[in-house]
Amino acid sequence: MQPRNARVLSDADMADITPDAPRLRLVTLSAVEPEPVTWLWDRFIPAGKITLLVGDPGCGKSWLSIGIAAGLSRGWHLPGDERRSEASSTVFVNYEDGIGDTIRPRAGRSDADLSRILVIDGVENEEHASAFQIGDIDALEATLAERPDVSLVVIDPVSCLLGDVDMFRDNEVRAALQPLKLLAERTGVAIVLVAHLRKGEAERALYRVSGSIGFVGLARSVLLVATDPESGRRSVSRLKGNLSEEPQPVEFDIDRDGFAWKGVAPELTAERMLAPTTGRRKASREIEDFILEQLRDGAQPAKEIIASGEERGFHKRALQRVAAALHVKIARVGFGPKGHFEWSLGIDDVPLDTHNMSSISPMESMGRIDDTGDIGDSISGPNARVVKESSRVCGTCGKLGLCVIVNGGNVCDLCARNAA
Repeated sequence: MQPRNARVLSDADMADITPDAPRLRLVTLSAVEPEPVTWLWDRFIPAGKITLLVGDPGCGKSWLSIGIAAGLSRGWHLPGDERRSEASSTVFVNYEDGIGDTIRPRAGRSDADLSRILVIDGVENEEHASAFQIGDIDALEATLAERPDVSLVVIDPVSCLLGDVDMFRDNEVRAALQPLKLLAERTGVAIVLVAHLRKGEAERALYRVSGSIGFVGLARSVLLVATDPESGRRSVSRLKGNLSEEPQPVEFDIDRDGFAWKGVAPELTAERMLAPTTGRRKASREIEDFILEQLRDGAQPAKEIIASGEERGFHKRALQRVAAALHVKIARVGFGPKGHFEWSLGIDDVPLDTHNMSSISPMESMGRIDDTGDIGDSISGPNARVVKESSRVCGTCGKLGLCVIVNGGNVCDLCARNAA
């Protein structure tokens, strides 16, 4: 049956077509066998395709990529992916971090099999060695052919790969990255491109990716790495993906010991991590109200306040951060196993141990919240109560205590209350 309005070419029309003219390659779908999507990390990173890993500077993108590579190097299943596969290798192209002082220590602290972590240190040719660029794709493919155990290539950041390509011109970006896309398809290797987010609050996070929207268009999966502004928790979530249903966000942590997975965290969505400032302030006010209510009747054990706050859905680090903003006083009460920290809004009428206080610096006399979330170092000694501000001599009573500046002089809390 001939389609309506179709024009049939005559022999004369066919004769006018140049024999050497380009011809379109048409594929009939009835001749195509369906192919399942293969995942390197289920629903996060597809094999044989490009994934974009985006986030603000300092949010942990590079750490996360090393954490993923460490899991692959050991054959461990990644969070949310119960499959266990053979150990595989990762190739890093890193333009910013030193191999010896940053990448190697991080991989070691992430418990990676270091023999499966490969870093491109340059490209050698007959004349000189140079940094890896987009024109060196053939050299990368030759390396992948020599190392069939490689399942992942990480390029961090992608902006340094493109050389003179205008990152803000969609056609240039897509043309420059097309060979990389074809390389992934030919080899089955997953390629992760790391990129920054621009500052600002665009309607959609995808439009905050630095450079052309072509980066987002080319990638089959776009992952967001972010830090929750309220709790300090880090997560990776998917911003774009049309190959599967959306996975739940996964939390991870970076501390003194290195990189650690914390597991699936459904609440750490991309929307929450990129919430406007007004929403963040509302959450802070809720925590402020909670802390003020807890301390209304005086000092309370810090652990009890934190435990009560966590029952209400507040994260420990968020409670500590807001407490610091409220200038909550932190004091050590008791010694040994029975000792504990208390939070308070005012000054208890308990004498400070001036002997111990005089032997330490103001910074040492401040309670602190360390990276693990525990509350500060204490000062030993009888009746010692070390709080979160340095002590000064009151200009009214002459005693050592916590003071505020009034008319250029130091006035302790007791004298200030009496004067009022």
